[in-house]
Amino acid sequence: MFRRRELDAPDAFEEAARHSYERLAATFAKRNDLEVQAALQGVAAADAAPGFLYGVLVDKDNSDKVFRHLVNCTLDGYAAFSGVLQELCHRKFPVLVPHCSKRLFRLVDDMLKMDVDACEPILTALLGQIASGSSSARNVSVAASVLAVVKSNQSYVQQRTAVLQRFLYTFIRVLPDLDAKLQAECVPFLSGLVAATPGELHAIGRDVARVLQPSIAQHASLKAIFESLPVSVYQRQTTSDMLQSRLTPDMEVKISFILNQVPLGVQQRYVSWFAMKFVKGSETLLLDLIRYLCCAVQRPPASSPASKAVPPWVLLGWCIKTHMHSPIAPQLCRAALYDWLFFNNETSVQRIECALLLMMNSTTRYTEIAQVLLDTLLDCAQKWSPSSMRSQIRSSIDAAFVQGSANAGIASLSSLMLTPQLRASLPSMFPQAFGATSGTPPNLKRAASSPPLSGSPPTKLARVPSTEPTQSLLARVLRRLPVSLKEPFSTLFVSLHGDGAGQSKLSAVPLATNAANAILLFSSTAESNSDALKQICASFMELLSTEFCKGEFHASILLAAVFDATRGSPALLALMRTAEPQLGFHLLDWVERHPEQADLYSAALANAQQTIDADIAVCRATCPVHTSILVRRSYELFPSLAVSNPALFSLLVRSTPPHDIVELADHVSQGAVLLVKNDGEKVSRAVDMAMSSSFTSTEQLLSWMLLSAQIHHWPDDDIVLLVERVATRSDCGPSHQQALASLLRGVAPSLPTISVIARLPDSTASLKRRVLLSWFHSHREACLASLTAMATSSASDLPAIVDAIGTALEHPPIADTFLLHVRSSETLTKALSSIDNEIVRGFLKGSAPIQLSTVSFATAESSQTAESSPTVESTAEFDHIDMDGWASFATST
Repeated sequence: MFRRRELDAPDAFEEAARHSYERLAATFAKRNDLEVQAALQGVAAADAAPGFLYGVLVDKDNSDKVFRHLVNCTLDGYAAFSGVLQELCHRKFPVLVPHCSKRLFRLVDDMLKMDVDACEPILTALLGQIASGSSSARNVSVAASVLAVVKSNQSYVQQRTAVLQRFLYTFIRVLPDLDAKLQAECVPFLSGLVAATPGELHAIGRDVARVLQPSIAQHASLKAIFESLPVSVYQRQTTSDMLQSRLTPDMEVKISFILNQVPLGVQQRYVSWFAMKFVKGSETLLLDLIRYLCCAVQRPPASSPASKAVPPWVLLGWCIKTHMHSPIAPQLCRAALYDWLFFNNETSVQRIECALLLMMNSTTRYTEIAQVLLDTLLDCAQKWSPSSMRSQIRSSIDAAFVQGSANAGIASLSSLMLTPQLRASLPSMFPQAFGATSGTPPNLKRAASSPPLSGSPPTKLARVPSTEPTQSLLARVLRRLPVSLKEPFSTLFVSLHGDGAGQSKLSAVPLATNAANAILLFSSTAESNSDALKQICASFMELLSTEFCKGEFHASILLAAVFDATRGSPALLALMRTAEPQLGFHLLDWVERHPEQADLYSAALANAQQTIDADIAVCRATCPVHTSILVRRSYELFPSLAVSNPALFSLLVRSTPPHDIVELADHVSQGAVLLVKNDGEKVSRAVDMAMSSSFTSTEQLLSWMLLSAQIHHWPDDDIVLLVERVATRSDCGPSHQQALASLLRGVAPSLPTISVIARLPDSTASLKRRVLLSWFHSHREACLASLTAMATSSASDLPAIVDAIGTALEHPPIADTFLLHVRSSETLTKALSSIDNEIVRGFLKGSAPIQLSTVSFATAESSQTAESSPTVESTAEFDHIDMDGWASFATST
């Protein structure tokens, strides 16, 4: 019955059916039909059904006889036999041997002609065995066999809505994969069915339009059907069962295993196997897989072990990422977003969540995925044909963003504004979803369920179906409020505490915004420091604190309402900080996720006379594990408060895990660049951090690494500013010079940097000598090119040239190379000869090293070892510093 290899174990289904048929064959032997019927009356139908099926399919000599006995002996309307046959069609059909497949379709045809109602699931199972995207001979053969059965039993199919809809959807979808001969046979039949029962096609929903589109260019009759589809078709979502039917049972089992059993992070081998088995050569199957992931997958509850498995949006991302440059890429994106285009009250919000989570999780590492999905939405909103539907599509996408983000617990969509084009297009096309993130204060709408604030107060407040302590909390809060604010606070409270399982948070943000707006409305007529306003803030924060996270690293979705409502009112935010001690933690958390709110947070800090240190302390008490992450973000956003604070830096060093050090170095060095451009004193203090005696040796080495990790990426102008503003200060001591020398050793020299070092005052002679020798040794060609440019420049700085040449002469190989370089360049020789200076003239003549007042040249004996190790003056002022220790530490880290 089934195909199997020599070493494969016998199939349990086949073995049971064979044993059952052997018992039936013994009964059939030497008996006529009446005797067989009498003999089988005591045999259970469930026991005999596998044997009858085996005899019909396998015993070709007695197949008709076995079927005749089946008809004569069946008393249950073929229920038992159809159950076994359905199991075979659903689970075992792919491994059925060819001659059994042919007899199977003949058997189904005979049963349909007998008008057996139990054949509906059998026909549905056979339709599910036609794979999408496959043009293989076997797949085309299965499609042809199913089409032949349905054509010969058209009246049976037309009388059964579920089967008819499944047949229409299946064959419209696979039509492009069939050969020309079968297409020519299939299209007229499909057109006739649709003409006879147009309502059944429309009842399938919006996906019927999607699967029709690939075929309308080749078949005029299907194009006419497509153009005649009413708008109501697009407004009706296609059922999950219909979308699921386009995955064969085998595919569905494999995908379900990945989504429920494979832990996130180890799915690659499983996904690769699935792609090799099912997708290779059948890439359009991904369209159906995407629709299944977005619309037919039910995520397990958070308490289930399966919740740790691969989420659907990860597989959706794999489908798009691996075919980003394929011709079907636009179709894949539209399939993922198809329900967005026609989102309405009848559309399940879960169908939006998969693509939205993919966008939100792709904004950092895989920005091209989020970009292409957003571009697809914008393209559909602007260019959809017919143009009469564009306005409705824009509204649908806008509503999908709003309800999808609320359902998924996403407080802000601002991270989706990846490019200037998106920042300009998204708020204008989808104002409800992106208006609050466009840089202007949003128009905060009142909750639909709340009455206007003006006018007479409500006569009856909403009931709170909760426990007695909850009732007491509401009563305590309401007693502190003015009459005009009691209703919005009561409504908000009901939303937060109603239902034991928790109400849908679709209205949570509007409700919180309504209450926050009420606060603002009241505060506009009250003194900012009045007791009434303080009580209102305390009430609001008391309600919101029930929703704040407790030790977890994510902001409450209601915090968005706090920021929106207090925008432009730092005084009100300061009062809320007083009312809720942990608000500082949530503010930092929110800023880390939404950098566009940094200005608001900075203003609130200034108004409240607080510093970032206090909030970091609150973070440490609330959520120690993630303190370093928040502090890193603070260093990047507020360098003027943090980078120059040794105590805070020490706290940061002690709380940062080793694997975060490199990222931390990026933030600190970026902040240092900003400080260089604005405040020389802050730069000097930043350097002091590395020299602070309060640091341990490990912290000292780490601080050097942090300041130098990115300096080689700085522009020359920033390096020049750093040198000038630190080295030319009156209080620039040996420690500052050592700091600069250590930092600049990692910089590739250029004309501006060599010039600024050479022009430093005599008080920094040690610094000049260390840096220039290091550069000459490690970047010889660059130094020679810079010296040539300095000498030939019309605005030559004679002291700088002299100092640079003098330093070069301390290193004989460099001096020899430079002398050969000079003598090979007539222009350079002429330029140096025009300089009236004893050092330059001696250099051109090739004389011995010359003593200068600002530079102590090396002796002949020490110069013999200079090539392997540049001569470094050993002075007491630098002996307490390990010059190379921080570099080796950075390498090991």
